[in-house]
Amino acid sequence: MGDKDVEQTNSFNKLSIFIDDNLRVIRLGVTVCMGIGLIFIARSARMLKTFTSVSEIPATFVNKNIKLRGVVKSIDENGILMVQHVPVYRPSFIKLRNDNLLNVKLLGLELHENGHSWIKSHLLDKHIWFELFNIHDKRILECMVFKGENFITRSRTNINELLIKDGLAMAATIKQIENKRKASQVVQKLIKAEIQAQSNERGLWVSTSPGVMDRLYNLKDRFKDWRSHIKRSFISSQSRMLEYFRRKN
Repeated sequence: MGDKDVEQTNSFNKLSIFIDDNLRVIRLGVTVCMGIGLIFIARSARMLKTFTSVSEIPATFVNKNIKLRGVVKSIDENGILMVQHVPVYRPSFIKLRNDNLLNVKLLGLELHENGHSWIKSHLLDKHIWFELFNIHDKRILECMVFKGENFITRSRTNINELLIKDGLAMAATIKQIENKRKASQVVQKLIKAEIQAQSNERGLWVSTSPGVMDRLYNLKDRFKDWRSHIKRSFISSQSRMLEYFRRKN
């Protein structure tokens, strides 16, 4: 046996000894890699998934306020957007169906007649992002809706806020939202937009509109009531958790 063969045999023996000594670590590494692969596959499947009905959307998506992308195909008389969901990644061989649309309601506002005309002229057949907040009556998604993207800042226009700021809609009460902190932030933003619309006399808040100041005071009172409601809900949740752990002990 030549020196080269001896050297190859020694290298093989060293590799075998290394594997034997570190077998547990190697197995753990293989397991971790497999786990990462499974997570990647699951996420890829989620990215490819096209939602054709509200019932298909996981509850975790709503609880975590996930943003989905879509195209507004029609708008009904109540201002509900009929949206064709477009997955984040869509291979060319996957074709979208127009017959199954998601009902998307603009969260936290009451549309004025002019607001209804505005969304028809600015959102119909347009790409939007809709941030999930709640499912109403098992068939309507209550969402914050965003349109377009600034090339420099990468920011999108908040349609809910824009409609209220321009006096095309009024801020409305938000109910049954899982993420109370996020809901509170949304309410503050929409009420701030309405106060700005009133101050600038935009849209339905022109100077000829009666009771503008009364409406402003009522709006502030509603915001206080909303904050009190969130606080009571938080205290109630804490009490239920404490009671649960007492029973467990």
